Amino acid sequence: MLCTDAAAAEILGRGNPFEYHAQFHAICRSIYAQVTGGGPSPTPLDEQGFGIIKGFMPEAAAWALSEEFTSLIQDRGQAANAIVAPPQAMRQRIKQLVCDTMARGIAQLIEGHLGSFFRIDHINCMRTQYS
Repeated sequence: MLCTDAAAAEILGRGNPFEYHAQFHAICRSIYAQVTGGGPSPTPLDEQGFGIIKGFMPEAAAWALSEEFTSLIQDRGQAANAIVAPPQAMRQRIKQLVCDTMARGIAQLIEGHLGSFFRIDHINCMRTQYS
């Protein structure tokens, strides 16, 4: 049976996206187990699903990045939760920061929690409100 884009869209439209995601994750875990010989491993993320990573970057670098973000926000009245479109040079620094952090063990932490390989699809830079 040939499945056209319209037919695929109709089939997918009938389902629940969360079920599709769960099925996809089960497939990813199966492949991960076949490749690595293991599955999910207990991580600090298991309890809450998120964590605070101390020392992600040097404090002086964090302040400098924060000030650079502030300078990019056009409307200071809407600064909280404002999405920032950084210039190319800043994007490269952020990409390198993420790569360096992944190499320092964060990738293994995420992989262990998910029990599967993962990829970073996109990075969204925004000024968040204080909590």
